[in-house]
Amino acid sequence: MKPTNWIDLHVHIGPDILQRKYSMESIAKEERGKIAGMALKSHAFPTPNNAVDNPVLVPSVVLNNFVGGLNPEAVFALRRASEGPIIVWFPTVHARNHLEKTGCEVPKEWSQEQTTIQKNVNGIAVLDRRGRLSSESKDVLEAIKETRAILATGHLSFQETEIVVQNAKQIGIQNVIITHPIYQHIAMPIALQRKLSLMQGVFIEHTYAMFLIDKITIMNIVRQMREIGPEKCILSSDMGQTGNPSPSEGLLDFAHRLMAEGITEAEIELMLDKNPREIIRS
Repeated sequence: MKPTNWIDLHVHIGPDILQRKYSMESIAKEERGKIAGMALKSHAFPTPNNAVDNPVLVPSVVLNNFVGGLNPEAVFALRRASEGPIIVWFPTVHARNHLEKTGCEVPKEWSQEQTTIQKNVNGIAVLDRRGRLSSESKDVLEAIKETRAILATGHLSFQETEIVVQNAKQIGIQNVIITHPIYQHIAMPIALQRKLSLMQGVFIEHTYAMFLIDKITIMNIVRQMREIGPEKCILSSDMGQTGNPSPSEGLLDFAHRLMAEGITEAEIELMLDKNPREIIRS
């Protein structure tokens, strides 16, 4: 295996709404020479890059209430402040689905220090009352298309995700990451994962955090990978929490555990090298 060629498209940094292990500067320093690239994510703040090329740092913005929710101006601002590819995540901690399923912004399993329960937070819905994509969501998708950004689906329900991805592909958004659909609070059916993954440029994400934090078995992760096919999957660490391994350490452990359940080294390289590179070349 060649971890120095791997690209991790889901890494948490601070500042954020809970304590993180790394800042942009410290994670770049720690992971230099260990991994080829990382997409940096904060639930609360955009993460514009500073032209670091070892490892490559991919900036992102998460469309939670902190940046105005479904706000296309947040997308345009990140584009102007960043070089290279960018990722735009639909809502995570403020997605209506997330708040309805967890009852809080920060579930207890995410942090040993705190849980952030705010019953007055308005969950962000991406559909209108008729079950169609809202005008605000359409404006965001147009911004993603215009800026040639990568769409990540966040913590939407699988029903919302299907409609968002269908609309994204209809207007010509090139690359889409279906954010950890195995997550208990998303639980996307395999049939829908397969349907979406058949679209050009759509990839299914599997993260180490689903095993380490959410206690989903490696066997279940492998079962879903086999249903979809590694050629349409990516692996991410979803690390950055205090007390957890670094992204490169997490991915190495993830890879070894997956291989113990029958995933081949060639398939690991496909999901951590070839496929992520295809996504960020947009």
